[in-house]
Amino acid sequence: MYPVQYREVRTRFSGIFKPLSVSSAALAVALMCTAPSVVSGEEVVLKSNDGSTYLKGDLLSYDGEMFRLGTTIGTLQIAALSVECEGAACPSARTSEMPLRVLGGTPKVADLIGALVFGLGEEMNTRPQQRMISPEKMSFLLNGTDPDDPHQIVVASGDAAADTRALHDGHADMLIGSRLEVEGEDMAKYLLAHDAMVALVSPQSPRNALTLQDLSGVLRGTVTNWSELGGPDLRIVLAWPEDDPELMSALTARFGTLTEHGRRMSADRMADFVRRTPAAIGFSRYSNRRSAKPMTLVSDCGLVTAITDFTIRTGDYPLSLPVNLYHKAGGGGPDANSLIKFAMSREGRELISDAGLIAPGMATTGIDALGPFMISAVTAARGEAELADIQDLFNHLVGAERTSAVLRFDSGSYRINVATHGDLSELAADLAGRLGDHSELVIVGFTDEVEASQQRRDLARARSEAVRDGLLAAGLPENTTARIQTLAYEAIAPIGCNSDPEGRAQNRRVELWVRQAS
Repeated sequence: MYPVQYREVRTRFSGIFKPLSVSSAALAVALMCTAPSVVSGEEVVLKSNDGSTYLKGDLLSYDGEMFRLGTTIGTLQIAALSVECEGAACPSARTSEMPLRVLGGTPKVADLIGALVFGLGEEMNTRPQQRMISPEKMSFLLNGTDPDDPHQIVVASGDAAADTRALHDGHADMLIGSRLEVEGEDMAKYLLAHDAMVALVSPQSPRNALTLQDLSGVLRGTVTNWSELGGPDLRIVLAWPEDDPELMSALTARFGTLTEHGRRMSADRMADFVRRTPAAIGFSRYSNRRSAKPMTLVSDCGLVTAITDFTIRTGDYPLSLPVNLYHKAGGGGPDANSLIKFAMSREGRELISDAGLIAPGMATTGIDALGPFMISAVTAARGEAELADIQDLFNHLVGAERTSAVLRFDSGSYRINVATHGDLSELAADLAGRLGDHSELVIVGFTDEVEASQQRRDLARARSEAVRDGLLAAGLPENTTARIQTLAYEAIAPIGCNSDPEGRAQNRRVELWVRQAS
């Protein structure tokens, strides 16, 4: 672990967080609070991190994670991550001498945490003192502005199941990883980065695309020769990452029991081995692909999905593997809040990108870059009515760029899932920054093929209008109302196969497109 020296973080900290308002304050409430550690009753001011809004009231309690404030409209509970506290009664920046204990499921994730700690140290005007406790555990000491009040952060990598138990049992404060069974009313979850499961091949591979059915056969050991995939008579050489049990668990959950055959090595060595070996197929994370080539996936119904940063962001690529940060309420106190804030800031996201992961945030691509999607949409069309709808959709999107923001829905529902999508404040702020004078936001709702046929169009319309209303309520400026267009279609332009539950879940969606003024 920690094989590289972390680079100097030269940029200044400028957090990008959800502005605080009375409506969003209620949505910032954590699911459960621990017993208060600060009780005051004196007046304080809570300011949003961008300084645009503030809330004044009496500080009733603070537990290291939540402020409980008495205001003229009643008692509000507000996440400390969302605000800065001003006033004599505000708690000090440090209220506990216990170290912040952070677990990372893989060495690479643990390295990323270390990089974020160094970035946080730069914000605190100090360079962390780094000490190896064991090959799997590292301690960072940040003195900040007070050398007599050190901040200690202990980072460890290990087994995902054991790490999850440690978080639940209170032996850790924070856990970062993928496909973790972390549940509980006292757990907060943050998307740290996008990633995905990929099949890697050499640039000289006999094939560059696989169907999901063929991929399953390779993983399970029922397909062993390239000739079974339409290539030459050449035995497939399998390669597995021995240092990423989370990935192996995710592959098993998606495809069933994996074959025991194949070579096992570190993820980095495996990617290099695959790149040099035309007969090889390796299984990895997108972030660990190095110079090997990710295979394009073809669904069982013929839909083609190339793997790119954009298709991973949108969820169009079907084998996503996000990296989440889980935080136990009250665990780690203010130091945990500081680290989470930095991880979600612009500078923190730059470090996440530097690590080869896809940092959260909106991206766009023009309709001309969606050629395979357009071809698939036309190919999947059944009859003249659907072709007419596809033509109508493309006519509405001429000159527009698709954003990576996609909201998905439960079957038969148009309710926005706050647990999945958050309160839309960050999305609204991002869109507001992209919508200039005379530009237009196009919100497109879709259904899957199974939802009641008589109600599909109405359901798609309800979804697009729910997203419009949610964005306006979350802070999208009211003067953009005239520049918002909502469209509704049924089960056209599918992302996944309507014949299976995973594909239908991909298709029940709302896409956001932006057309700039000409």
